[in-house]
Amino acid sequence: MHAEFTDPEPGDVGLTWITGWTGLWVSLGQWIAGDGGLWPWSRIRQAKKLIRILSGKKAKLPRGFPTHAFTFMPNGQIFEAQPGGARFSSVERYANRPILVAKLPLTNLQREQIVDVAVQYEGTRYSFLDYVYLALWRVGVRPKWLQNAVKNSGHMICSQAVDKLAEEVGFNLFTDSRLNQDVTPGDLFLLFEQKGWWDLAA
Repeated sequence: MHAEFTDPEPGDVGLTWITGWTGLWVSLGQWIAGDGGLWPWSRIRQAKKLIRILSGKKAKLPRGFPTHAFTFMPNGQIFEAQPGGARFSSVERYANRPILVAKLPLTNLQREQIVDVAVQYEGTRYSFLDYVYLALWRVGVRPKWLQNAVKNSGHMICSQAVDKLAEEVGFNLFTDSRLNQDVTPGDLFLLFEQKGWWDLAA
């Protein structure tokens, strides 16, 4: 659950909770998108249930969906979308907070390729417009012009970056034809539970 886990491989995914001023703004965006607030109630109820289950097996976790997602890279590095732009970082920056690790069923070739793909997206800008789009998408309001604006912006939030990198190496996390921009950390959280991909030894 913490950064002392057993060597995640490139392409595996980490979920955590952002703190500080950045965490406040990101959490607000997640709340708008339905990942951390009081709606939709069915998703929040699922989050509470799963957090309760996972917390019983490991250290106590914060309430609500994780607010940040990143992709593991070699040598203790991660690739993550940040308000200052997508970048490579050390996983140790999250050493003092809970981390959930998902072991994706990638091939060795896909794990090698995902590192090269991440390099291509380094510096990609972050966009809070995505949260407005996600909020509308969550309640079924999906204007084509907004969808295209988000898609063509070239910007990515954290969960979108995770989904994009996996897709670029030929691994589709979701099979319901959703776009990368439709993915939230809460969606990843629920997917990993459904697929049984949690590394609970972490």
